Amino acid sequence: MIKYVLAAIPAIMFLYALLSRDAEAEINHLLASGLVLALPESFFTWPEFKTTFALPAAVYGASLVVSSIAILSGPHPKVPLEGPFLERLGHQMGRIINEEALFRGLLFLLPLKFWGNGEDWLWFALPQAVLFALVHAIPVYFVIRGRGRAVRAFAGGFLFPLAGALVLAYVGMLTGGLLVPVAVHFATNALAEVFFQVVGWKTVFAIGGAMPAAERG
Repeated sequence: MIKYVLAAIPAIMFLYALLSRDAEAEINHLLASGLVLALPESFFTWPEFKTTFALPAAVYGASLVVSSIAILSGPHPKVPLEGPFLERLGHQMGRIINEEALFRGLLFLLPLKFWGNGEDWLWFALPQAVLFALVHAIPVYFVIRGRGRAVRAFAGGFLFPLAGALVLAYVGMLTGGLLVPVAVHFATNALAEVFFQVVGWKTVFAIGGAMPAAERG
């Protein structure tokens, strides 16, 4: 049941945006639904927590702080907020389901399930983590401005996505599924949306996957 709910959320957000002339329909939302449906149901079973996640949480939190400071310490693009807060959270959930199903599901947990033994999880996790970091870092590098651009782009756009992808893969391996990674990822992005709501603008670094409302007629 959880699997089909997660598959339905991005599809609903896509249809909502498609029918709304003021929103952007993200093709990634449809991809998210397809990926979730293609993955094993065992990846969407809520786990029994049998271990502590103190160290992974510390690594995740520290890299998030470093990344945020690096981006916000200098010039960066500030874009007006679009849509109500809850609508933005809904689209964030669609993006997160897409990213977790693709990177931690299709590119990590699935290969690990068939060819790994658990102890070699890091070698399975590294490729998806590097790819995930590059997808986030390249846009950051091209839009960030000011002194120390390369260092700030690396710390702000590559370090946290790399560390975060490894931590989420590790947690996914320990819990045997994607629900905890999705929850952690959503909490992170929701925190960013709260910050944007408070300051009244957002920063945009992600590679676009949306269909502008003007192009839909």
